[in-house]
Amino acid sequence: MKQNTFLSYLASRNKLSFQNIRTGEEYWHLFLNRLHLVGIILGLILISLTAALFLVAYTPILDYIPGNPGEKQRQLLITNILKLDSLENEIKLWGEYNDNVLLALQGNVPKIEAAKVIETAQTKKTTIAARNKFDSLLRVKHSKDSTYLNNKNKMNQKEINFEVMPPAPGMIVETFDPTKGQLGITITPPAGQIIVAALNGTVVLSTWSPKNGNTVAIQHAANIMSIYKNLATTSCKVGDKINAGGPVGTAANIAGGKQPLIQFELWANGVPLNPQMHISF
Repeated sequence: MKQNTFLSYLASRNKLSFQNIRTGEEYWHLFLNRLHLVGIILGLILISLTAALFLVAYTPILDYIPGNPGEKQRQLLITNILKLDSLENEIKLWGEYNDNVLLALQGNVPKIEAAKVIETAQTKKTTIAARNKFDSLLRVKHSKDSTYLNNKNKMNQKEINFEVMPPAPGMIVETFDPTKGQLGITITPPAGQIIVAALNGTVVLSTWSPKNGNTVAIQHAANIMSIYKNLATTSCKVGDKINAGGPVGTAANIAGGKQPLIQFELWANGVPLNPQMHISF
């Protein structure tokens, strides 16, 4: 009985009308029951949820909500992550480059990974583009510019005109010969002789290795670098400004009847020069 009464309550009709208060004239009316009202409310809720989902999925409305990661913020985050990875890789490459430069200055063999790169490329069976004439011309030019190891095409060092101060008095026992790995000259200075800088510059390396002993490298103007190897002691550190003739270190004393040897190298634009063409001993 109560159930029928409740259903009758929901199904009972109600009239919604608009009338003029003064004249009692009815402009518009609508018959509704409570079930209609429940359906209308549920329909409005469904329409609102559908509209909200559409706005979130197909519009950038989330970008305008504070504290909410919208599409632009996600793209910016991805871009920053990629830049960070690239920066880390760049730092790694520069670290490996600096390590190789240090190994070269110490007289050791740099770690070259080119073979691994070629092997990886061959493993992946990548297609290598055919060489064009510009590539061949570039190779010819490069071979002419960098064949200081080839006696037939030695770099004309007379074109580089500058004079440097002798690092130490003494006799030259080994001359410049890149074909034999001699990238500088070897001098026999007096025992305990002070070794001096050849030009004004800044110390960029001061290290020690079992092969070359104490080694100092000085960067000069015009991309010129001088390197002093087999020093008994050093009197400068990295970052020091040093004038031509300023002390770099000292030669060793005579030990076991052997004269001290100093290796002196001179580089310009990454190419070793013959120091005897720029020093008057």
